[in-house]
Amino acid sequence: MFESGASAEIEEEELAYDDQDEQPEEPEEEQPEEPKKKPNRKKSEEVIFRINQAFYPGAVAYFIATICTLGIAGIVYYISAPFWIVLGGAAACFIPAVIRHIQLMNTIYLLTTKKIEIETGVFSKYSRNIPLRHVMDVFVSETFKERLIGIGDILIETAASEGRIKLDNINDPRKYADMILDQLHQ
Repeated sequence: MFESGASAEIEEEELAYDDQDEQPEEPEEEQPEEPKKKPNRKKSEEVIFRINQAFYPGAVAYFIATICTLGIAGIVYYISAPFWIVLGGAAACFIPAVIRHIQLMNTIYLLTTKKIEIETGVFSKYSRNIPLRHVMDVFVSETFKERLIGIGDILIETAASEGRIKLDNINDPRKYADMILDQLHQ
């Protein structure tokens, strides 16, 4: 009896599927065409690059702080002064290096399809936007020391009253200057 009940259910399901296949198809109702949307004339703002300053100036500050701390430790050892003087001297030497590092990491240069943005600051932020239409020329400045380690500055001459904007300590500055110039010509 169990088998016959199960087979009856299967036969009913097969009949239901067969009935669906034999039904004539209804013609689809034509949907009224939606009016075509006008293309957005304003291009959305796309980020081309977002970079921080190079770490090399921070590394130099840490190196100088380390040399200074070793010098203090040598002097403290020579005059047999207490060790806490070395710790205080190390803190005094490393505080400027840490501040320099934080400044480097919190300076961001951003190029979009419409503007150049410079954002600085840790607790309070300072942001400067330069529309690309105001940029007159782009220069790269690399001292001998900077060329040895592969960094440099990008100088942007604008039509604004302040004249020049400087993007400091950029890795491979020529590459980023070319990107800015490419955006100017588009």
